[in-house]
Amino acid sequence: MELYKIPKLFGINAQAEISPLKKGHINQTFLVKCDGTKYVLQSLNRAVFRSPETIMSNISQIEKAFEVSGEALVKVPHYLNSNGKNFVTDGNEFWRMYEYIKSEKHSLKYSDKCYLAGRSFGTFIKITANEKLSPAIEKFHSFNFYFEKYVRFRSNSNKEKIGCPFVEIFRELKKSLSRIFTPDLIKRNIHGDAKLDNIIMRKTCTVIDLDTAMNGFAAIDFGDLVRSACTINRSDHLKIIKNIAEGFADGLDGILTDPEINSLYYGILYVTGELAMRYFISYISEDNYFNGKTSADCFRRGCELMRQLLFFSMKEEKIKNIIFSAFCLQNRSL
Repeated sequence: MELYKIPKLFGINAQAEISPLKKGHINQTFLVKCDGTKYVLQSLNRAVFRSPETIMSNISQIEKAFEVSGEALVKVPHYLNSNGKNFVTDGNEFWRMYEYIKSEKHSLKYSDKCYLAGRSFGTFIKITANEKLSPAIEKFHSFNFYFEKYVRFRSNSNKEKIGCPFVEIFRELKKSLSRIFTPDLIKRNIHGDAKLDNIIMRKTCTVIDLDTAMNGFAAIDFGDLVRSACTINRSDHLKIIKNIAEGFADGLDGILTDPEINSLYYGILYVTGELAMRYFISYISEDNYFNGKTSADCFRRGCELMRQLLFFSMKEEKIKNIIFSAFCLQNRSL
């Protein structure tokens, strides 16, 4: 189907202006302008998301959970309907659409952005706690899966070997994580791709990119947000972690158990190491998973993540103290 016809299936019948929106690495995204209103139109990447109907069913549950919660500070997008569904299909193409929300984060300090992002993802976990979300991607955020894949690809590669210490670092990290993320540790509905770019910041923050929302450890969202916010060009990492931890605690409002709070630090190591392996796998296999990145780009990014992993490991006690303090103070007056 021609692109200009898609918005009409969602009830946008006037002439619309459609242009590519450079957003994210996976899905095709467009900005639609019509009668003074802007919309986001997306085509899901079916090579990554094998069951888009499952994803949209999850999103429908999440929307309803936020609607009935009465939550005033955090929300999620409202997807437009077409014949009673929040998506349309055209052959192998799968489309969804929601109203564009303009960010006001340019007027915020970075520390405020980090706090708001932490609060938003914490609130997301709290609001969706009773929903029965289905798995969106098989073995998503499985450290063991990526470790085994990394070792296998590396041993079969004709490329120059990635340094042996990396293999041992990942192996030791795998052992440490297995002692924390046990079958007894509670799993909750998490966002799965928690980073600053997935929060539209206004007076009321909006959590977007819900495709990876599914059952998982709260520490994954916390760790991913810390990893993404503590970029290598910044020097105030501990302050950033403090802002995120305080926001996360406020959003969760006391629902985490002590073992979950204890796991939050290890969530940082988990997602940083996992993403490093994924980039090294793409470097070796040249699979183009990370859209727009060359094999050399993937190797450089993997090395950046290893430097982050080293920093987080060296600051273990300080980071743990920050987290424990934030959760002890979660009922403070703001």
